[in-house]
Amino acid sequence: MAVLTPLSKEDFQAILNEYNLGEYESHKHFSHALSNTVYKVKTSKKTVILKLFEHGKRDVINLEIKIMALLEREGLSPKLFKTKKGEYLSHYKKLLIIQEYFEGRHVQRFNNQEARRFGVFIGELHKNLKRLDKEMQAHDLGFQFKKNGSVYDSLNINLDQEFKWLNKALKSVKEENLKIGIIHGDLSSSNILKNKKGLFMLCDWDDARKDFLVYDIAVLIGNFMVKPSIVYRNQIREFLKSYQKLIKLNNDEKRATYYFVLHSLLSGLEYASKQKRIHKDENINKWMLKQEKKYITIKNLGLEKFLSLF
Repeated sequence: MAVLTPLSKEDFQAILNEYNLGEYESHKHFSHALSNTVYKVKTSKKTVILKLFEHGKRDVINLEIKIMALLEREGLSPKLFKTKKGEYLSHYKKLLIIQEYFEGRHVQRFNNQEARRFGVFIGELHKNLKRLDKEMQAHDLGFQFKKNGSVYDSLNINLDQEFKWLNKALKSVKEENLKIGIIHGDLSSSNILKNKKGLFMLCDWDDARKDFLVYDIAVLIGNFMVKPSIVYRNQIREFLKSYQKLIKLNNDEKRATYYFVLHSLLSGLEYASKQKRIHKDENINKWMLKQEKKYITIKNLGLEKFLSLF
């Protein structure tokens, strides 16, 4: 995958000179980061994550930083480093931040126990983020209900037709009954880490926004608990049971969760279709094929069987 902002050894050192993080030793580019440029950087003192924002306004990025700083205090996000001037946000070619490297593996799927613990983790996350509600405006709230077609093509699925079907199905959900708060927005394998002690940590808050809380849940289920040929029902049950000990979901939220799983999978296909025009990478096609199979699998499960998991 192309590096959007390439940096030389001298560039890395110039950036590190603004921090008390030691001297540059080596780096690795994270190719899975499509929207921004992300490096793992080893210095003489520690290993950190350097993120250069390719897009986004300063005020939006500052709000993302507020979220990460709040969650850092709650042990839900890695430490953010300040510059020698005491600022989280720096600039070198692009706006950037440096965050502590969390030594762990990217979660690929959950077993029952992990799903139960992660339900508590996300419940605590949503409750903590309520503190920042007044600082974030809701932009395009309810976009899931407004989407009624697509101009992009997937490989084997007619996105326009499926979005139209989903728009009609969502009319059975009362939008006003869905709880709103700040969500992560992209609970995927690349953004969820777990260390050897079983501690979870989230990274990459680019998609954080004020939205329906159950959309976070739907994205998580679509990414981890639905595979090309199977729905991991026990994991979904365990996650939802533990999450609802912290935040109870009403009937409209339960129905919306199912439809939002479908929406998130379709949106992923639409996004990948856009990325194909920027990044010439055959892996995108492979990912889209798997995503299409997942969409068909969860759609075939049906609403009533999904509701039985709550």
